[in-house]
Amino acid sequence: FDFVVGNKTLPAGSYVVSSVTNDGTGLKVQNRDAKPGAFRFTNMIPVKSKKQTARMVFHQYGQEYFLAEIWSADGSGRALRQCKRERDLRQDIASNNSQGNYQVVEVAVLR
Repeated sequence: FDFVVGNKTLPAGSYVVSSVTNDGTGLKVQNRDAKPGAFRFTNMIPVKSKKQTARMVFHQYGQEYFLAEIWSADGSGRALRQCKRERDLRQDIASNNSQGNYQVVEVAVLR
């Protein structure tokens, strides 16, 4: 599925995630086919479980997917800062008191 990182919609495919800052707060998400990627600042996620698989977590609103978290195989996680479009969607759902249009989708593929 296509997904949003920041203000860019990236096409479905295989992706490489790399740190572009010394402290790990800036991440680049780039298609393996070397197409343009997207950069996003992140915050560290406190470890809540012993799950140690590399994975990407998305927030789904209807047919739109937003990359929300990236976890490495060592169990450390980073949360991407929400873009304006996702904040607006969350606000619309909250104001309508509706949970039906939102879900979390976890994709775990390590190569």
